[in-house]
Amino acid sequence: GWGLQRRAGDGSTKRPAYYAMKVFSDTVPPGSDVLTAPSQDNNDIYCAAFRHKDGITLTAVNGTDEEHTKTIVMNCEEPVDLMYAVSYTDSGTGNGAGMYSLSEPNQINLVMPSDSILAVAYGYTENSPQKALEWKFEGNLNDSSGNGNHATTAEGGFSFARGRFGQAVFFDGMEALIELAGGANLPLAADDDWSMNLWIYTPDNISSGPDYHALAFAVMGTNSWSKNGNARSIGNWGWDSGISFYSTTMVPTFSHVPYDVNAWQMITITYDHTLWQEQGTDTAGQALKIYKNGTPIGAFNPQGRYYTGGFNTADNRVSLLPVIPDQAPERFAGKLDEFTVWRGVLSPIRILQMASEPPIAGDLSGDGQVDLGDLAVFCGFWLSDETDCAADSNSDHVVDMADFAALAGSFKK
Repeated sequence: GWGLQRRAGDGSTKRPAYYAMKVFSDTVPPGSDVLTAPSQDNNDIYCAAFRHKDGITLTAVNGTDEEHTKTIVMNCEEPVDLMYAVSYTDSGTGNGAGMYSLSEPNQINLVMPSDSILAVAYGYTENSPQKALEWKFEGNLNDSSGNGNHATTAEGGFSFARGRFGQAVFFDGMEALIELAGGANLPLAADDDWSMNLWIYTPDNISSGPDYHALAFAVMGTNSWSKNGNARSIGNWGWDSGISFYSTTMVPTFSHVPYDVNAWQMITITYDHTLWQEQGTDTAGQALKIYKNGTPIGAFNPQGRYYTGGFNTADNRVSLLPVIPDQAPERFAGKLDEFTVWRGVLSPIRILQMASEPPIAGDLSGDGQVDLGDLAVFCGFWLSDETDCAADSNSDHVVDMADFAALAGSFKK
C-alpha cells in the first residue's frame, strides 16, 4: 500500500491515489478498450473513456485548485443510459451527485470541484437485460415486471416485515412455499442467458454444518433427481461451502464465501450460454457467475453430476424455498426481498449499481420515491404493534405520531 495510504497509526488518511484506483477499478471492466480522445489541457478536467461489451465508462479528474466544467460527446451509434457513478472529493467518496448530467443522447456535462475524481458508467440501452419477473414483496406477492408473473401458490409460515427496500417476505422457520406456475417470458430454454437477483437476511449461520444442506432460496425450474439440468437455484450447499448455485442433478457450484448474519446481502447469479463448454473439454469456464453485494465471488462452468451436459429446458415454475430432494428437515428462518429474474446477463457494473443503491428514508412502498403511496402504506400499519414493521421508523414497536412525523419529514418539498 505504499503511496496509497499513510501510516494509520499516525492518524493520517488515505492518499488520493488510493481513491483514484478505487473509483476507476470499480467501474472499468477488465479488457475494456480505451477510446480515442482529442488533446486535453492538464489545467482543466482531464478525461479518459473506456468501451466494453456492456457500455462505456467515462473517467475524469480535476487536479487543479479551481472548479471546472466540461462537455463530453461520445461518438457512438448506440444510445446509452446511466448505470452507476462513483466519485471522490475532499469530503470523501460519493455517488457523483451534482458533478455530471446527460443532457442529450451521448452528451455528458461535467461540473467538478477542485481535486475531485469521477467515474460514470453508461450501458447500451438496446443491450440491456429485460426483467421477466420482479417480486418486491410490498405486502403482496405480485409481479411488477409488466409480465403478470404473480405468485400462484402461497402456503405455510410466512408474513411481511421490514425489508431492504420497503417490505420483505418473512419466513418463520416452518415449512413454506411461494410459487409461480406457468409464467410468461421467463428464460427457461437450455441456451437462454439469464440473471437472478435476491436480497437475503438471515439471523442464523447457514453457511456451515448439515442443517441447511442444499437449501434453495429462489429457483427457476424443478429440483428433482428425475429431471437432469432442470433447476437454476440461488442457495446454500452447507459444510462451509457458503453462497452457492444448486441444481439437483448438476455438480454443486459454491463460493466458500459465507452468508452474513443479521445483515442484508444481495446475491446475484448470471449465466451466459455462449461461454459454456462441454464437460471433458474444459470445465474451468465462466458461464455462470456468483456475486455478493456486487462483488464477484465465484465463476463456474455448470456440468451434469450423473450425466454429460449442462442445462436442459426448465419447467415453467419459479419458487421460493421449494422442498427439494437434498433438503434437511430444518427450514429457513429469515427474510427475502426484491427477487428478480432477467432475460439476459446483467453486467458487473449494473450489479454493482444495484448493490450500492441505498434505501430511501420514508419509502415504505419500495418504489424509490416518497409520495402518497407511502402514506397509504403507513395508514395500513397505524397503531400496529408488530415488532418488525416497515412503518415503525424509530423501532419502538408501535406505529404512532412519532413515525408519522418522520414520514412527513421525508416528503420532498
